[in-house]
Formats: sequence, structure tokens, C-alpha cells
Amino acid sequence: MLELRDGEFNLWAKDYDMDVKKSERENRYLFAAYKEVLNTVYSKVSGYEKKIILDLGFGTGVLTKRLFENTEEMLKAKEKDKDIWDDEEHYIIADKIAKLLPYLKVNFEKLSYCSGVLTIRKSD
Repeated sequence: MLELRDGEFNLWAKDYDMDVKKSERENRYLFAAYKEVLNTVYSKVSGYEKKIILDLGFGTGVLTKRLFENTEEMLKAKEKDKDIWDDEEHYIIADKIAKLLPYLKVNFEKLSYCSGVLTIRKSD
């Protein structure tokens, strides 16, 4: 489990890019398909004149954990990478978001077992 205490984020920041590359190369949690996620987001928004991008972070994730239960796929991912899984980090479940926002068009594009791109748009 990756756990960062006070001041440790700055220490991790020095090796962050290297850790991202290693995780992506090995197709491991936390950054599997990292470049594909970035490229997908870029390609989705680059054609629009006006862009609004919301990069979500949920702080400690306490409320998010209560709102979004673990799915079967998340449990499989957690089992695959149990030695490095971060129990403090929680994930949005696209199907649940879609139900909460029925007036919007919600789409999730899965890019790896632990990553993807969630697109939320105005309905046509």
C-alpha cells in the first residue's frame, strides 16, 4: 500500500515521473495505461473551441468510499496488485455517476484494469 505522511509527497515528487513510467511499463497499479489516459483526454478535448476539464481528486476519500462501493472489477484489480494497492484511494464508479446524473450523457472508456476516462456531457 502506498501511504504518504506529512512531507512525504515532496519526497515522492522527486521520483514521481520514474515511478509512473515503471508502473505503466509493468502494467501495474497505480499508473497502468497512464499515457493512454492522457492521450485519450487530449484527443477528446483538442477539437473543441471551448474546453472545460475537471480533474477530480477526492482528498482523503472518506465520503467517496461511503458513496461508491467496490465493484467486482475493482476487487480483481486490488487482488492483482495487493502488495501496492492504496486502501486510502477510492474510485468513481461510472454506472453510479450516470444514475446520479440522468440529465447528462455519461461515458466511461476503460483503458486498463485500473484506469480509464470518464466523459460527462450535456445530453443532445
